[in-house]
Amino acid sequence: KDNTNSKGKKYLNTFYNTIDLLEGSLQEQIKYSYDSFKDCISNIEKRNRKYYNLNDKKTSDIILAFSNKRNKLAHGNISLISFTDEEIIGYVIVCKLIQCMIYSNSGYTLDEIRNFVDDKY
Repeated sequence: KDNTNSKGKKYLNTFYNTIDLLEGSLQEQIKYSYDSFKDCISNIEKRNRKYYNLNDKKTSDIILAFSNKRNKLAHGNISLISFTDEEIIGYVIVCKLIQCMIYSNSGYTLDEIRNFVDDKY
Protein backbone atom coordinates (compact mmCIF):
# COMPACT_ATOMS: atom_id res chain seq x y z
CA LYS A 1 0.00 0.00 0.00
CA ASP A 2 2.90 2.38 0.72
CA ASN A 3 4.26 2.00 -2.82
CA THR A 4 1.10 3.18 -4.58
CA ASN A 5 -0.12 6.61 -5.61
CA SER A 6 -3.18 8.29 -4.07
CA LYS A 7 -5.53 6.73 -6.63
CA GLY A 8 -4.12 3.30 -5.86
CA LYS A 9 -4.39 3.89 -2.11
CA LYS A 10 -8.01 4.97 -2.51
CA TYR A 11 -8.77 1.80 -4.48
CA LEU A 12 -7.06 -0.40 -1.88
CA ASN A 13 -8.92 1.33 0.96
CA THR A 14 -12.24 0.80 -0.82
CA PHE A 15 -11.35 -2.84 -1.44
CA TYR A 16 -10.33 -3.31 2.21
CA ASN A 17 -13.53 -1.67 3.49
CA THR A 18 -15.67 -3.83 1.22
CA ILE A 19 -14.02 -7.00 2.48
CA ASP A 20 -14.26 -5.79 6.07
CA LEU A 21 -18.00 -5.17 5.72
CA LEU A 22 -18.60 -8.57 4.10
CA GLU A 23 -17.20 -10.32 7.14
CA GLY A 24 -20.04 -9.13 9.37
CA SER A 25 -20.22 -8.62 13.09
CA LEU A 26 -19.51 -11.42 15.53
CA GLN A 27 -23.23 -11.72 16.20
CA GLU A 28 -23.97 -12.04 12.47
CA GLN A 29 -21.23 -14.63 12.01
CA ILE A 30 -22.53 -16.74 14.89
CA LYS A 31 -26.12 -16.44 13.63
CA TYR A 32 -25.06 -17.54 10.14
CA SER A 33 -23.15 -20.53 11.53
CA TYR A 34 -26.01 -21.38 13.85
CA ASP A 35 -28.48 -21.36 10.97
CA SER A 36 -26.17 -23.68 9.04
CA PHE A 37 -25.61 -26.17 11.86
CA LYS A 38 -28.55 -25.80 14.27
CA ASP A 39 -29.69 -29.36 13.61
CA CYS A 40 -26.24 -30.64 14.52
CA ILE A 41 -26.17 -28.91 17.90
CA SER A 42 -29.88 -28.95 18.80
CA ASN A 43 -29.53 -31.69 21.44
CA ILE A 44 -26.63 -29.90 23.12
CA GLU A 45 -28.52 -26.63 23.12
CA LYS A 46 -31.65 -28.28 24.58
CA ARG A 47 -29.65 -29.93 27.38
CA ASN A 48 -27.94 -26.65 28.28
CA ARG A 49 -31.17 -24.65 28.17
CA LYS A 50 -32.79 -27.21 30.49
CA TYR A 51 -29.82 -27.25 32.88
CA TYR A 52 -29.73 -23.43 33.14
CA ASN A 53 -33.55 -23.14 33.06
CA LEU A 54 -33.49 -20.89 29.98
CA ASN A 55 -35.98 -22.68 27.76
CA ASP A 56 -37.92 -19.46 27.23
CA LYS A 57 -34.92 -17.47 25.90
CA LYS A 58 -34.55 -16.89 22.19
CA THR A 59 -31.36 -18.17 20.60
CA SER A 60 -30.79 -14.70 19.15
CA ASP A 61 -30.76 -13.27 22.70
CA ILE A 62 -28.26 -15.89 23.84
CA ILE A 63 -26.02 -15.16 20.86
CA LEU A 64 -26.27 -11.42 21.53
CA ALA A 65 -25.37 -11.89 25.21
CA PHE A 66 -22.29 -13.93 24.30
CA SER A 67 -21.23 -11.49 21.55
CA ASN A 68 -21.54 -8.51 23.86
CA LYS A 69 -19.55 -10.24 26.61
CA ARG A 70 -16.80 -11.28 24.19
CA ASN A 71 -16.56 -7.77 22.74
CA LYS A 72 -16.36 -6.13 26.16
CA LEU A 73 -13.66 -8.54 27.31
CA ALA A 74 -11.74 -8.19 24.05
CA HIS A 75 -11.67 -4.42 24.46
CA GLY A 76 -10.21 -4.54 27.94
CA ASN A 77 -13.21 -4.51 30.27
CA ILE A 78 -11.90 -7.12 32.69
CA SER A 79 -14.30 -6.07 35.45
CA LEU A 80 -16.83 -8.47 33.89
CA ILE A 81 -15.23 -11.65 35.20
CA SER A 82 -18.44 -13.50 36.05
CA PHE A 83 -20.60 -14.94 33.28
CA THR A 84 -24.37 -15.09 33.11
CA ASP A 85 -26.15 -18.32 32.23
CA GLU A 86 -26.97 -16.90 28.79
CA GLU A 87 -23.30 -16.12 28.15
CA ILE A 88 -22.28 -19.63 29.20
CA ILE A 89 -24.79 -21.27 26.85
CA GLY A 90 -23.65 -18.87 24.11
CA TYR A 91 -20.06 -19.95 24.69
CA VAL A 92 -21.01 -23.64 24.44
CA ILE A 93 -22.94 -22.96 21.24
CA VAL A 94 -19.99 -21.13 19.69
CA CYS A 95 -17.55 -23.92 20.63
CA LYS A 96 -19.81 -26.52 19.07
CA LEU A 97 -20.32 -24.38 15.94
CA ILE A 98 -16.56 -24.13 15.51
CA GLN A 99 -16.34 -27.92 15.68
CA CYS A 100 -19.13 -28.16 13.10
CA MET A 101 -17.31 -25.81 10.74
CA ILE A 102 -14.08 -27.79 11.05
CA TYR A 103 -15.83 -31.08 10.31
CA SER A 104 -17.82 -29.51 7.47
CA ASN A 105 -14.64 -28.16 5.86
CA SER A 106 -13.16 -31.65 6.22
CA GLY A 107 -15.95 -33.03 4.05
CA TYR A 108 -18.21 -34.71 6.61
CA THR A 109 -21.99 -34.76 6.17
CA LEU A 110 -24.37 -33.03 8.59
CA ASP A 111 -25.41 -36.41 10.02
CA GLU A 112 -21.80 -37.33 10.68
CA ILE A 113 -21.13 -33.93 12.20
CA ARG A 114 -24.15 -34.29 14.50
CA ASN A 115 -22.76 -37.60 15.77
CA PHE A 116 -19.30 -36.10 16.32
CA VAL A 117 -20.34 -33.00 18.28
CA ASP A 118 -23.31 -34.41 20.21
CA ASP A 119 -21.39 -35.56 23.25
CA LYS A 120 -24.11 -37.17 25.30
CA TYR A 121 -22.98 -36.26 28.79
